[in-house]
Amino acid sequence: MIYWFYGQPGSGKTTLGDALGKALDNEINKVIRIDGDEMRSIFKNTDYSEEGRKKNLRKVNDLIRFLYHKNFTVIVSVVAPFMDVRDEIKDLDPIMIYLHTSEIRGREKYFADNFEVGKKDKHIDTTNKYIKDTIDEILSIHR
Repeated sequence: MIYWFYGQPGSGKTTLGDALGKALDNEINKVIRIDGDEMRSIFKNTDYSEEGRKKNLRKVNDLIRFLYHKNFTVIVSVVAPFMDVRDEIKDLDPIMIYLHTSEIRGREKYFADNFEVGKKDKHIDTTNKYIKDTIDEILSIHR
């Protein structure tokens, strides 16, 4: 299973990914988290241009695919503004969750222009929403 959180910086991807990981750890043994900030550090990619973002995301896709085939439940939290790159792993049938908020949470210098949102993806507004309620909503998608 793949749970993929995407959205602008500050929308709650890392927070909800961590909370979902803790919730699933009680049920599933092989849960792993992939966070965009950590991947950028590992891949040493600080290029926030369109090409830099796509290059970083393709590396993340390779890692997701590898872990998925090793039977891990993968929780991904990345900005991922480009639908064509996200679609490269659609064959793995991930649960795509677009997070957004009307609050400014201090990461606006990393905002992605021309953000492409999947119409069929689950949309969750994290403004004034409790983490537990959001996790329950996400878990109800698959159960």
